[in-house]
Amino acid sequence: MQEIKILRLTMDNFKGRRHLDLDLNGGNLNVYGTNAAGKTTIFDAFTWLLFGKNSNGSGTFGIKPLDKAGQVRDHTAITTVEALLLTGQGELALRRTYYEKWSTKRGSAAETFDGHSSDFYVNGVPVKKLSTPI
Repeated sequence: MQEIKILRLTMDNFKGRRHLDLDLNGGNLNVYGTNAAGKTTIFDAFTWLLFGKNSNGSGTFGIKPLDKAGQVRDHTAITTVEALLLTGQGELALRRTYYEKWSTKRGSAAETFDGHSSDFYVNGVPVKKLSTPI
């Protein structure tokens, strides 16, 4: 089995966090805090990046940042999680983004919501969603 170490984990606009940058340098991470401090959010970000699921294995969970009323805080915000990993073949950078798509239809002044989109990157190069692990 190949050992993989997390060198860095970065998240933007993921769940309750606007930005978090964890520089792990391949070491262990111990996270402590009160309830709702964001401990599970860190693990959810990593599992979402790799598998598209949260830490409980569910693929249907909210990742967009919400305001205090439970509404999406910023419809233009791009949710991004990026990890720099150290593998037996060297460093590997994985990034996943998630955002809302909006368009203005011909003859209309109002934008309409067209759904969500995700982009995937390996070492900065756009790739299609992988169906098998790296």
